[in-house]
Amino acid sequence: MTKRLPLAFLAVLLIVLLAGLGVAYGLWSETLTVSGTVYTGNVDVQFADVKTWEKVYDYNLGKEIDEPEKKANAANCTSFIQDAGTDEETLVVTAEGAYPSWRCYVEFYIQSVGSVPVHVFKPKGAVGNPTWPEISCDFTKSYTASESASEELNWGWPPQPPSYIQLHKGEKVRCQLKVHFDNEDGVAENATYTFTYTILAKQWNE
Repeated sequence: MTKRLPLAFLAVLLIVLLAGLGVAYGLWSETLTVSGTVYTGNVDVQFADVKTWEKVYDYNLGKEIDEPEKKANAANCTSFIQDAGTDEETLVVTAEGAYPSWRCYVEFYIQSVGSVPVHVFKPKGAVGNPTWPEISCDFTKSYTASESASEELNWGWPPQPPSYIQLHKGEKVRCQLKVHFDNEDGVAENATYTFTYTILAKQWNE
């Protein structure tokens, strides 16, 4: 007498056999995929529109005047951008033959060329800098790439200028370095003095 297998057992056995043969048995499915690519922006600032000129304070006249042509070779001031376009970009200023009340001016702009807006902060002097170079940035106004300031930089105004300025790509801010000393500063003849200032620019939301 042959025993009949339960129908439930036969159904399970059939599923196992079909699965072993790789046969689908009615499970419908679909897979969704999320795929993405992130391209980061950058913080990038550079020196722009650098110009240099020389003046002399004439005590007989009691005012600053253009350097007389006959005395133009007594002292000279030059500047250039070293490592332009890199993270080590440096504005190098050299004053040769400097003497009391002779003045070297270097005007420059700090321009944002990266995609991320930046806050540019006041120049910070290195420990041991001479006390007589002066550097100032006008954080009350920014300029587009094609603009430039026509008025003179008013040293010390406003009394409490903003500590930073925000620049977007293409915008720039004006700064000026003034190298000068007087007899009271105790500067020696035939000596060499060096100074360094750093200007921090960082992402706007930090």
